[in-house]
Amino acid sequence: MASVAGRRIVFKNNTWFTLNADVISDAFPGCLLAVCERDPFFVAQSIWQQRLDLYSDQARWWSVRPENYLEIAKLDPLEQVAAQAVSIVKGLEASLARVESSTVIRVPYERLAKDPRGIVREIAIASGFGRDAIAKSIADLPGQMASTNQARLDASQAARLKAYVDEWVGR
Repeated sequence: MASVAGRRIVFKNNTWFTLNADVISDAFPGCLLAVCERDPFFVAQSIWQQRLDLYSDQARWWSVRPENYLEIAKLDPLEQVAAQAVSIVKGLEASLARVESSTVIRVPYERLAKDPRGIVREIAIASGFGRDAIAKSIADLPGQMASTNQARLDASQAARLKAYVDEWVGR
């Protein structure tokens, strides 16, 4: 598809790409990998909230299973989401280390929230799209998105989660 269209394929880190950037890069030479980078505390908090929203069960696993899943699945649920978030970031970085850095577009989460059109424009330009196609692709995007990078847990839970995240980052 990329050679027919004369454009690069773009992958955003998600369930399939997150821990397999190198595999995808090998399978699709020249593809672009768009990596949304976010503070692991807020990733862990989001996982925690999704568990509650989807399952009403903080102990039920949700999202990517990192390489050390069997180890962290045995932990207290709050530490589990901290370990999961940090392990996902570390796994992604290990996979990206095996990829040509010029094919990676790093997108800070806060910048994406403040300027989604600008981010999509940059990715579209890097992918080989022309001005008209870019204008069409960003026309329906919001000028800004609400950032969810704010503590939404009670102070005690937030402090515990932050301590767990810091502990796992240090490992």
